[in-house]
Amino acid sequence: NPSSTSNAWVGKNIKFRRPLTPEELEDLSYVVQFAPGPLGMKLEPPSLLNDGGTIKEMGCHVIGFSAAEENQARDSGEIRPGDELIEVDGVTVEGTEYSHIISLLKNPSSTSNAWVGKNIKFRRPLTPEELEDLSYVVQFAPGP
Repeated sequence: NPSSTSNAWVGKNIKFRRPLTPEELEDLSYVVQFAPGPLGMKLEPPSLLNDGGTIKEMGCHVIGFSAAEENQARDSGEIRPGDELIEVDGVTVEGTEYSHIISLLKNPSSTSNAWVGKNIKFRRPLTPEELEDLSYVVQFAPGP
């Protein structure tokens, strides 16, 4: 931002965050094998995409568990609210429309809306501390 009395640029401290490596992303991932029946997860899309005026719900993450006594997701001991679904039976679902992800989770030949057994890969989100560890500040001197 130029100063008000000259055309010189003032010094700035800018914070950057490096991207995770593929290995680091894999370290945040885990697979849960579900038996046929209800999964026990409450899901929602974490983001919206404006696609030429059409709003699309993108992605899918866990927001909680159903109240059922027998609950595969809760009983796995691994799944936590905030975890993102990234694969369903080997099919990558990152950046996929929410409705498509739900259709992959359901039994397409069933009329009962029952869930079928699935291998679902999840990714745990980074904590604020982990995000901070990926950050660094560069101090820029005044000038262009």
